[in-house]
Amino acid sequence: MWRSGPPALHFLAAGVALFALERVAVPRRRPVPPTPPAAPLLTPDRLAQLRADFTRQEGGPPTPDQEHALAAQAIDDEILYREALVRGLDRDDPSIRYRLAEKMRFLSDGEDGDGDEERFYREALALHLDRDDLFVRRMLATKMRLLAERGDEDPAPDEAALQAYLDRHADGYREPERTSLWHVFVSSARGPACERDARARLAVLRRDATPPAAAASLGDPFPFGAYVRAESARELAKNFGETFAAAVARLPVGEWAGPVASPYGLHLVRVEAREAGRVSPLAAVRTRVLAEMREDGRRARLAAAMAALRAKYGVRPAGAAEESRG
Repeated sequence: MWRSGPPALHFLAAGVALFALERVAVPRRRPVPPTPPAAPLLTPDRLAQLRADFTRQEGGPPTPDQEHALAAQAIDDEILYREALVRGLDRDDPSIRYRLAEKMRFLSDGEDGDGDEERFYREALALHLDRDDLFVRRMLATKMRLLAERGDEDPAPDEAALQAYLDRHADGYREPERTSLWHVFVSSARGPACERDARARLAVLRRDATPPAAAASLGDPFPFGAYVRAESARELAKNFGETFAAAVARLPVGEWAGPVASPYGLHLVRVEAREAGRVSPLAAVRTRVLAEMREDGRRARLAAAMAALRAKYGVRPAGAAEESRG
């Protein structure tokens, strides 16, 4: 007759049996290694390089605000580059493929590999040559930026939307003030007598109330004529110089004034009329309005996409740190 052993042995035997059964029924899970932390978006070495590049180009170190802008742009570029990799924008890009293949060919001491571009490309990827290649990084960041700008484009605006945009941005479509004038020219070829003669002619014009069309005969011939019709300050400056255009803007309307200097000599000027600048009608600027509406849309889509990407990559909005401490 079988005799049972001590109770402790029974418990030990049962524990061993259960452990063996668990090994068979439930496979052992290998420990999952911790996920390595993501590389920082901007390292101290990269910031120092940005600072040095700025100093070399501008002749002095950046101000705190300029350095902040440099850092923010570098972080955005890094985010765009990483997101481009996540979305596979580097795959099957002929420019990137050729660049990396040629880089690998060079590192292989010019190994003869005509027709082996694919092999060189794969070897370059295996060595992560794309990660520190400035050309590749910039190209991918640019591709990602263009993709973000395109987004879900708005439908083509109708005439009402175009007019509303023009109304909101009227100052940007306002035509310049235009001036019509008569002038009597006294050439600098007269030498020291130029200013004396100009003032004498001005006195005659005011005394005799000489009609503007007849007044030109009192002066010297001028290559652009004696009458100027509805020209902007920019157009006046092109023909008469900046000093002349600035002085004319301050002259009264309907009376002879001067002398006003130009590169050619002196002028006695009678402003006939000034036309206030007006907003161009939509028909005249429709193409420009449409282009600027689309550009505004692209900027808005990029701004929204960048805000989402910064949040994804853990970049806090400017000022958030101060607010959290306040």
